[in-house]
Amino acid sequence: MLHAPLGTGAALAALIFATPLGNDNATWVGPFGGLWNNPGNWSPRVVPLNNGITYFVTVSPPGAGQAIFNVSGSVDLLTIGPDDEVVLANGQSLGIAQGSLTGNGTLTMGSVGNQTDLSFALGESLIDGTIDVVA
Repeated sequence: MLHAPLGTGAALAALIFATPLGNDNATWVGPFGGLWNNPGNWSPRVVPLNNGITYFVTVSPPGAGQAIFNVSGSVDLLTIGPDDEVVLANGQSLGIAQGSLTGNGTLTMGSVGNQTDLSFALGESLIDGTIDVVA
């Protein structure tokens, strides 16, 4: 029988949990007008907000798609497909952590009396494609 020195398990667990988990992809599969914070609207079934895992997010379902961003948070990259839309709900903030917003869709700022924010962590707005930003 092998025995590990006392405290080795805790040190190993600390090392595992301190290691960045990398980027995951999340793709919108929800209905038109579905809510961002519903894991059932995503493949895989997650709510893609950077929190230990960072996300490359794509909203580009077959046909027209619309995702309502109803929580505040950030993703690394956001791609919005043609005929698709991401609506930042009233009072929410979306950060693009790697500074890249790509695609040919629409980003609508749904501010009605409250501050609604779109920010880019790199200090520059890197938009690749034709993204219509509607206030």
